[in-house]
Amino acid sequence: MAERLRGGDLGLLPVLAGLVVIWVVMQILNPIFLSSANLTNLALESVPVGIIALGVVCVLLVGQIDLSVGSVSGLSAAVLA
Repeated sequence: MAERLRGGDLGLLPVLAGLVVIWVVMQILNPIFLSSANLTNLALESVPVGIIALGVVCVLLVGQIDLSVGSVSGLSAAVLA
């Protein structure tokens, strides 16, 4: 691990550090940000986006066609309306 860091291969470290910074700033600005109720709400609100992303990833992995998230959202809204 230390060799990778010295070689400049940081991997996911900058992403995780940025996420921690965002969590700390949001917790300072809003003391209930990391409460169980808010984390549950965030998880529930992210489910539709996750489902769309999963569908796009499956199609891209199979190599059939390239889908943009906007068109998938529009199609999903039209089908469910």
